[in-house]
Amino acid sequence: MNFVTPGDPAQSYVMHKLDGDQKQLAAACTGEPDCGSQMPQGQPPLAQSTRDTIRRWITEGAADN
Repeated sequence: MNFVTPGDPAQSYVMHKLDGDQKQLAAACTGEPDCGSQMPQGQPPLAQSTRDTIRRWITEGAADN
């Protein structure tokens, strides 16, 4: 899975990590000790509004500007 798939937050690994639902991807976590950890590691999860902003950015094409 790409870290970010422009236009598709459900296929963007970063959203799974931020939302804490990456465990559904556990089979793909081979050799990565932090693969199952929610981001940001060791900190409280980002606010839902912040995650929604990132999700919207991805949905809108994840422009690098």
